[in-house]
Amino acid sequence: MTIRILVLILALAAPFKLAAQEAEAPLFTDYDALRTALDGHMTSLNLQAAYAEILPNNAVNEAQLAQAEQLFRQALPEGLTGSSVLRREEFEGGFTRELIGYYSGARYLFVFLQYHAREDGVAVFTLNVSEQLQRAMEGF
Repeated sequence: MTIRILVLILALAAPFKLAAQEAEAPLFTDYDALRTALDGHMTSLNLQAAYAEILPNNAVNEAQLAQAEQLFRQALPEGLTGSSVLRREEFEGGFTRELIGYYSGARYLFVFLQYHAREDGVAVFTLNVSEQLQRAMEGF
């Protein structure tokens, strides 16, 4: 991959910040169910599917998201092979924010999540995806 393509990816793959609006966030049965869904989409670079499942009621620029997904797939044709929670902060009342790093070799993609573990499940209200760690960490 040339530097030119990398610069283009970084420029077009700005984090997609979404916050809960009037529609209620979908519930996952628990944190493991959330991570199973997220990990499946992220390791295969299905950004559109990740947003559709995790934050289906939020507005996102579909064209920009599709373009970012295409660029990530070109840069990482093998997908991402692993993940680690880089930082987690838990707050009162079941609220958590978390930074997850996905990787394959020396290539990385970062996800910033904010969610609420409730009695009836886990609701995600923020999902940011970025190839740049600094941008992903802006939520902390």
